Amino acid sequence: MDIISEKALYKDALLYEFSFSPDDCVLWGEDLYNAAIIVFPKKIRDVPWYDGELKRRLVTASLVYHDLNDYNALRLMNVRWDPVDKFVYISEPDFPLFWRRMKNSIRTGLLLNKNENESVRKAEEIVDLSLLKKTGCTAVLKHGKIAYEQRILTDAEKKIIGKKQSALDNPKNRYFWSDLDSFYHDKECPIIKSLPPEHFCASGTRPVDMNMCGVCLRQMCFWEACTPRLKQMPFVSAILSKDRLSDKKLVKYVFDNKLVFSAETREELTVKCGEDTWIIKGFDEEKLSLWHNNYVKTASRERYITSGFHEQKIEKHSLLFILDYISGYTFDKHLAAEDKMGGLKQVDMDKMEGMEIAQKESVNNKTSKNKDKIAWKKKSIPELGTEKNKEKQGLFKWFIKCIKRMLIKE
Repeated sequence: MDIISEKALYKDALLYEFSFSPDDCVLWGEDLYNAAIIVFPKKIRDVPWYDGELKRRLVTASLVYHDLNDYNALRLMNVRWDPVDKFVYISEPDFPLFWRRMKNSIRTGLLLNKNENESVRKAEEIVDLSLLKKTGCTAVLKHGKIAYEQRILTDAEKKIIGKKQSALDNPKNRYFWSDLDSFYHDKECPIIKSLPPEHFCASGTRPVDMNMCGVCLRQMCFWEACTPRLKQMPFVSAILSKDRLSDKKLVKYVFDNKLVFSAETREELTVKCGEDTWIIKGFDEEKLSLWHNNYVKTASRERYITSGFHEQKIEKHSLLFILDYISGYTFDKHLAAEDKMGGLKQVDMDKMEGMEIAQKESVNNKTSKNKDKIAWKKKSIPELGTEKNKEKQGLFKWFIKCIKRMLIKE
């Protein structure tokens, strides 16, 4: 029985239906007869050698397959293709669908080129599952699906596995990572199970020179911010998630600004920052108010905190604004603001009026040249008008009238 090439049979139909350009990378299943299919756990960065030369030369290729359930129906699927080593990279979750579509085409390629590649007898032999690892198991291909078979562990492997488990059981450890990766994880992160024991690392302190795992980032933040009141984490999480607090902001508040959260209900959030305690109320009414702990001043720049809270009058009521306000508050800044307000009360009203006039003049001046002209004419103001007018109108009204006269002349 003659073997017919799918590429020869459907190439014209492919070009007609999809209109590829010469620069597009198109692969046929039968072309993979002398390639290798590398299956990685979940993400392409799970490949140990990804950050090297591979990252620069990987391309996205359109892999052509024939839908056997639809006569003359050609379909495409995108794959990561290394044209140098001729490797196709497929994630473990995507592999079953990929293999169901491609295995027959690969077998066709093997039959068409059996004299060129006699070492490969079955399509399954080009599938590489070595990157898939589970403790005490080996990944195998059975009936088109990936399965894991138990194997006997060596003494060295048992020792490494025991070391990983001891690190997980140690209550002092909270953060875990692989020395092959740049991300660290929370103790409850599901990714921890897949971290290889021989590269497993643990610590009770956060590794600041690494990146936070996107899967468990919020869990890490809530655990840090709610300790030791960990039972209140669900309430805190519900309040902050309801107001759509972004991951970036949450990390800033918890790890940079050192905010500590607690909540016994979903209506109020208590926030501690430094020696000050705040209560944010009104989550059930969608109108937030901020309350600050009471204190007594013992000296001009000293105080001690007492029981109870007083409402903090703020103009904006969004959660982000309130948390920013809390993060930036210090008693010294508060005293500086009080000093400024006290100074303003002693300002002479005539000077205030003069400042208002100057502000109005600056709005009317369109260029720096006009400013210079007006400043020069101000010097000649005493020459305008008469003493009788000055007495009649008052010095202030006379001054305004002169300014208007100058502007009209210009």
